[in-house]
Amino acid sequence: MTEQQLPEGWQMVKFGDIAKHISKRVEPSETDLEIYVGLEHLDPDSLKIKRHGTPSDVEGQKLLVKKGQIIFGKRRAYQRKVAVADWDCICSAHAMVLEANSNTVIPEFLPFIMQSDTFMNRAVAISEGSLSPTIKWKVLSQQEFIIPEMDLQVDFLNSLKKIEQVLHCANETERSALNLFQRLIDRLTTFDRKEKLPFGYNKVRLKDVSNINFDLLSNDANKNKLIRYIDISSVTFPGFVDTPKEYHFAEAPSRARRILKEKDIVVSTVRPNHRATFYVSEILNDSIASTGFTVLRAKNDLSDFIYYFTLSKQFTYSLTNLAVGTSFPAVNDADVHSQKMVIPPSRELGKYKDILHLAENSYREAKSRLQKIRKLKSSYLNILLRGQ
Repeated sequence: MTEQQLPEGWQMVKFGDIAKHISKRVEPSETDLEIYVGLEHLDPDSLKIKRHGTPSDVEGQKLLVKKGQIIFGKRRAYQRKVAVADWDCICSAHAMVLEANSNTVIPEFLPFIMQSDTFMNRAVAISEGSLSPTIKWKVLSQQEFIIPEMDLQVDFLNSLKKIEQVLHCANETERSALNLFQRLIDRLTTFDRKEKLPFGYNKVRLKDVSNINFDLLSNDANKNKLIRYIDISSVTFPGFVDTPKEYHFAEAPSRARRILKEKDIVVSTVRPNHRATFYVSEILNDSIASTGFTVLRAKNDLSDFIYYFTLSKQFTYSLTNLAVGTSFPAVNDADVHSQKMVIPPSRELGKYKDILHLAENSYREAKSRLQKIRKLKSSYLNILLRGQ
């Protein structure tokens, strides 16, 4: 779209006309500031900084940030990290510190522009380097974007603030639902690791209540056989699985071997601290998993209860401590099978399962609502920056 084609009230601007690059360097050991913000402290698509470190945590020159300035992750821009500082602080030199040019854009409006797909896709496109692609201010400043003029920005900013308020509430609800789910898991499947258990409760190892499923695809399988493959990167805590990737057997990764059946419990043996564990639902039946997973098949209708145990903090901490290796710390099937959980008496087991099912569903619903609101915000921003 050329400037002549823009609707009334819209303008084409260079990024350097609406944003100023601030590059004041500071030694962490010489500053009186108490807060350090690294890229690891920024969440994708969130303008709020929810955690931070201290200058004593780091060495080497960092960037000075004033309250209200924008911290933008110029390295690996595809991670979509941009946030507004709530305090004076220092930040990673792998970030870019920016502030709005108040003559051309309302300061509070600039961070929203930077969250749009239009801006982020451009940022990725102009990044230079392969291992750690990085953006140069000289290049970014010349990029052109369509934005509303100042009068229109006021109305759009009010709408975005309302969306942001709803998004904040949805974030808090999702976080609370996850905390409750985790708390119930730890209480009901490990009894908070207490040594003394009530009458009728038994502490057992996973090998006592499950078998390891060693079913594997044969190397002689039909090369044209279509398989649905789940690798470790497809799984996120707690128990979310991306849509399996489809391959013909001949083209599938060599690790695509483990045959999954409904009600199996699947546990990643690589980097157990990532908590890549999931339950095989009906829709995932007959999928193929990486050999980087241990697959458990429960005895005595305990599959869902065992699955919840594999989401417990105790299970994660124990396997993490047992992991061997530096680049890819891993455990083996025996390590997984040796883990201890608490089985309640049969009269309580059904109640516990119901409680955990309800908590899980509540969390998934909260997460789904959050994702819908994020999508709404993203769509609004994208329409906004197309001059519509």
